[in-house]
Amino acid sequence: MSRIVRSVCPHGKRLGFFLLVSTLFEALPALAQDVVRPSLAGEEAAEARRQDIEHIPYNLVTGPIRYRISATLGFEYNDNINLSENSPEGDFIIHPLVTINALWPVTQLNTLRLDIGLGYAFYLDHSSQDTNGVLLTPGSQLALDVFVG
Repeated sequence: MSRIVRSVCPHGKRLGFFLLVSTLFEALPALAQDVVRPSLAGEEAAEARRQDIEHIPYNLVTGPIRYRISATLGFEYNDNINLSENSPEGDFIIHPLVTINALWPVTQLNTLRLDIGLGYAFYLDHSSQDTNGVLLTPGSQLALDVFVG
């Protein structure tokens, strides 16, 4: 006994071949594309950045590197240094801090920046609460600005 199998679409093989060929040729590059033009936005941003760098105040220069060094001394009173609900203890705290901002224009468009603040906390009555190491300020950074193109 023989079975006759009929296709649902009588032109299925031709349609499949057409879809396969069109899919393969779709990936070829189009010949009517325009030439890529470089943007001037990067150059304008770099020029604005360079002008900003020239106006940054500094108090020390070594070669091309500009430094702004500052020192501060803070005083604080905390009425509950141990965060205790039953027996709170108060103390005066002294915070010395040194901040260094360094800027090096590596090239006309690229800059290397270091901003770091180092401090300490001295407790007058409870020296056991003094910081065990150096405190680093939250705004510290080492950044390299690179403009490409």
